[in-house]
Amino acid sequence: MGVSTLYRLMSLSGSSMVFRAPTNLGVIISGEKVIVIDTGYGDDKARRLLKELKSLNKQVIAIINTHCHADHIDGNKYLVKRTGAKVFAPAKEISYIENPELYMRTFFNQARPWFPKGTKFMTAKPSKVDQKLAEGEFEINNITLRILDLPGHSFGQIGILTEDKVLYMGDAVFTKEILNKYPLVFYIDIDSLMTSFSKILKCDAEIFVPGHGEILTREELEDTIDYYKEKIEGINQAILDLLKHSAGISEIITRLCKRLNVPHTFEQYYLAKTIISAHLSWLVNHGFIEIELRNYDLIFKLSKK
Repeated sequence: MGVSTLYRLMSLSGSSMVFRAPTNLGVIISGEKVIVIDTGYGDDKARRLLKELKSLNKQVIAIINTHCHADHIDGNKYLVKRTGAKVFAPAKEISYIENPELYMRTFFNQARPWFPKGTKFMTAKPSKVDQKLAEGEFEINNITLRILDLPGHSFGQIGILTEDKVLYMGDAVFTKEILNKYPLVFYIDIDSLMTSFSKILKCDAEIFVPGHGEILTREELEDTIDYYKEKIEGINQAILDLLKHSAGISEIITRLCKRLNVPHTFEQYYLAKTIISAHLSWLVNHGFIEIELRNYDLIFKLSKK
């Protein structure tokens, strides 16, 4: 849909808008009332949005979080404190939104996280969720929205479809710019991700708002999803190539990250470990590779089939 300026409200269709930022913030207007979808990382994005809405004499009454990741929920606390807005979120994500340390612990097998001094890992401020959301229609301030379950990037991510045929997708789809910038993008379940792709393509939206990057038309979305699938398939094939000789997960992570030029940082290591584990899970469950326990190490090898 063309390049848009950051930190400005952009009209999409009818009452559906977006506040362009490093994390796109959805804005749905009903008279003087506003629903905000995701709140970004750091208070500054929420502060800028609130300033612009106040200049238009609009009041934030509700926040909908698509999922629990820090760059989508960290501004909740700021907006709630200044507006009294209620927070809505998918049921499977609520525990992590209210207690972000629980989410951080998923990278450490539930152990207390450990990092060398000076390591920065994006964590959100906790915020209370007032109402859980489930797939289907629901109404806020006479605005009817349709919730779509879109897991894959996270356990319980949702998308929000408006009557204006605008779909706020969270991180269900990354734009080509993001896919080209990062050698590995984050997801935890490839089968769920593929199901979410299909659901997005089948819905009757005409405008698609990703969590990051430019807004997409349907044609652009279809092309982006095809490109995303190719990237996933390419990583699967890279792992199969590495497993011409059996290897443990640490060796697989090391060799694949070197091959893809993943930045050599603690943060990227833990993200990469999760993403690569998602690929190994898919390859095992679809019969491409086998797993065995050897000398207290998980060893992966090509399937004999």
